[in-house]
Amino acid sequence: MQSGNVGDNAIFSGNIASGQIGTVHLSSGIIILSSGQVKSGNIGNAAIFSGNIASGQIGQFHLASGALVLSSGQVQSGNIGDNAVTSGNIASGQIGADHLSIGAINLLSGQVTSGDIGNNAVTSGNIGSGEIGGVHLASGAITIGSGQIQSGMIADAAILSGNIASGQIGQFHLSSGAIASGQIVSGMIANNAVVSGSIASGQVGSFHLSSGAVRSSNIASGQVGTFHIASGSILNGYIGSGQVGTFHIASGAITSGKINSGAVLSAHIASGQIGSLHLASGSILNIS
Repeated sequence: MQSGNVGDNAIFSGNIASGQIGTVHLSSGIIILSSGQVKSGNIGNAAIFSGNIASGQIGQFHLASGALVLSSGQVQSGNIGDNAVTSGNIASGQIGADHLSIGAINLLSGQVTSGDIGNNAVTSGNIGSGEIGGVHLASGAITIGSGQIQSGMIADAAILSGNIASGQIGQFHLSSGAIASGQIVSGMIANNAVVSGSIASGQVGSFHLSSGAVRSSNIASGQVGTFHIASGSILNGYIGSGQVGTFHIASGAITSGKINSGAVLSAHIASGQIGSLHLASGSILNIS
């Protein structure tokens, strides 16, 4: 039987048994199929090879759900056209790190939004130095547990003034030498933030205190002893009238060499306050 021996529509689907027509029976262009004429079950397994399908001949409307069953490695680079797979085509968890080669994903600015990255999906090894800046993080985006920030993780000047709220740095958060000289100025220390146990012996000198920084209200009763006052550190201009009473002066604390000539007048001595034991031999002269 040769070409021309069979009339149009002479052979119907019921006239041909399964497997009776193979590729050897058909020349190029002999079969012209209208839309919808090839249905499920009409094509045998492995009947169509990669060279039999031209680019663009199969679209999403040609494939029923589950029509393609692909084994591992069957989809390779170049098999998927640009924009062929959209967000709605990929279910959660179907793409993992082992599915992507370096540079396989090219994302434009703003394409990764909240919810696109799963918990623990990005680890420290996935982020290069300097790749995340303040513009990449929304308020509250980073929740850091205790001890997760270690030495070397914060660059110099990375934290600007105003970014640390009250109470966010405690006594155990700073190591010795963590704060450079002159970095703490007036107004940075809250009331009662520094207590006696916070300052080692000799750590505060006169150059650390501005004029008027320490007032009488800042010193509790009995807090200043003789060892706190250096010789000659208190001059007469530092003591107001009536500020020193008898309970401020220990027995024998004032000797003759500590009183200037004419400093003690009769008005300073109450009746009966000076006895023979208070006067050295020859201390009273007869002045006529």
